[in-house]
Amino acid sequence: MSKSQTPVRQPETNKARAAARALFHVLPPVALVLVLIGLFLYVELRSPAPDPGPPLSGILHSTQEKMLDTLLDLTKLFMTWSLGVIGAMAFFLKSALEGTVKLTRGRLIAAELVILCSVLSLFFGHLVFNSILNMLALDIFSIQDSALVTYGQAQYMTFLASVALFGLYVHFTYWSREDPQKLPEAPAPGPKPVR
Repeated sequence: MSKSQTPVRQPETNKARAAARALFHVLPPVALVLVLIGLFLYVELRSPAPDPGPPLSGILHSTQEKMLDTLLDLTKLFMTWSLGVIGAMAFFLKSALEGTVKLTRGRLIAAELVILCSVLSLFFGHLVFNSILNMLALDIFSIQDSALVTYGQAQYMTFLASVALFGLYVHFTYWSREDPQKLPEAPAPGPKPVR
């Protein structure tokens, strides 16, 4: 069979490659979201019971009320700030869609890490609330409960990580964009030439 007699199937091959490429770009993020949801459910269902403590007899003392209010306010504050970081990241990603900034793979991964750390901070904040509810349901309250302390620290650390990564993203995306050839040269050190 000569070359002129073989049918050409180039368009179908290109369509198949394009579909495979599109599927390759969709599957990893979807798999990551499903894994995260599974991990969140696992951690939620495996949360330890509160540490035994003195019974409240249905009454919180004024010191305990103040500790509880402070803990709840701090947890809500970190949750609000985490949502703010996600919103700020969305604002900066919008400039990539508008064409102001080129969105490279590294920048996209950095943006995803910022959002992931913020979501983890929100999740740990939820677990702090859940631990408090579990303690109050058992008529006990201890600010030093091991689960409460662990979840509070995890919320704080993941929030700090999201802010640090966000700062690095903004720095390397916007402030490092200047063309070094356009910057003025610094004068050479030493005495000035006499004219």
